[in-house]
Amino acid sequence: MPLPSRDELRERLAAISEAAGVAATDAYTKLRRTFEERPVLGRAVGGGAAVLVFTGVVIGVVAGQQAGPQTPGGGQLVVPAVTATPKADEQHGLPTVGAPPHPGAPPEPGHASRGAAHAAPPASTSAPHTESAVPSITAEPHLPVGAAVPGPPERAAAPTEHRVRTGETLATVALRYGVPFEQIASDSGLTDPNRLRTGQRLVIRAKPAGVEVIQPGRTLGDYARSTGRRLDELMRLNPQLVDPDRILAGGRLDV
Repeated sequence: MPLPSRDELRERLAAISEAAGVAATDAYTKLRRTFEERPVLGRAVGGGAAVLVFTGVVIGVVAGQQAGPQTPGGGQLVVPAVTATPKADEQHGLPTVGAPPHPGAPPEPGHASRGAAHAAPPASTSAPHTESAVPSITAEPHLPVGAAVPGPPERAAAPTEHRVRTGETLATVALRYGVPFEQIASDSGLTDPNRLRTGQRLVIRAKPAGVEVIQPGRTLGDYARSTGRRLDELMRLNPQLVDPDRILAGGRLDV
């Protein structure tokens, strides 16, 4: 009987694959139809599959725990526990500062051994040895009783951005934020503080200490009485004031 050619084998394999695909599709369709007609049977099959998967996982975990780390000889690997034994000085609560860094090394200079006024000079030896680094002990400064502990430096507050609205002036903005209009004009880079346009961006930063914002209706005499200074002192601190009887609301006043 002659052997089939390559083309005939391909045709037979294709026919077998097509028949297997059709059979698998029919079986899947029948199985799905059965589960749709009998939902109880579908839930039972699904529950059984879940139980089988869970049982397999549990068996694998238990088998892995029982195996444990093994040595090449087949015995279980046992890791010895390392326990630190305290020194004699540590057992009695005595400090160990000045102890030699390793056996046979001389004690550190400047430290007296217990029971002797001065340490004996180290014996000369020709064998080289490695000195261990001993950390230096720095005493913390003691503050007097009642002294304030300095805290971390305060960070400057982030500047606030203000958009000019219709009808606003630099003085009204200054009174709103409690910042002198001279400072706002300088921080915002204004060439003419008397001319603002709607939507213009103004930078508002916190005023420095010792600076007051002149409020409407108050006079220089009022600020002199509230700060305890004389009028001539306020005029000397504020050279921008030309007339003591004429101060602008929202302006800067160094007190």
